[in-house]
Amino acid sequence: QTKPFEDEVLKFIVNIHYSSSWLASHQNKLLKPLDITIQQYNILRILRGCRDRSVNQKYIKDRMIDHSSDISRLLSKMKQKKFIKSEALESDRRNKSIFITQYGLETLQEADTLMDGIRNKIKLEEGKLQLFNDLLDQLHG
Repeated sequence: QTKPFEDEVLKFIVNIHYSSSWLASHQNKLLKPLDITIQQYNILRILRGCRDRSVNQKYIKDRMIDHSSDISRLLSKMKQKKFIKSEALESDRRNKSIFITQYGLETLQEADTLMDGIRNKIKLEEGKLQLFNDLLDQLHG
């Protein structure tokens, strides 16, 4: 940036977008060896959090970080990779009950280990991280 921003709000908006892109780029590099995307990683984490109970597509979409993701396409790819399994519900054949597989759990565990590498990129002390998280929580309301 060669000329100053109009105001701090615009600088904040640009900074958040830039930081999000920076973080996503590093996460993509870390996940590449496992052949999963950030969105698939997010879905696997959601499903692991559900323990042994199944959930439907809407439940997953509502909890995803990126709500604009094509959830049907993502789930279809994840099923092909054997990360998840799904079954049609008796009450509504169009709706599916989705579970994480053992292979999905193992892949997620490997991904978690790889994603720990991103921690080395975050060079902020604990107090600043807590303040930053508090400010972001306020922003989201």
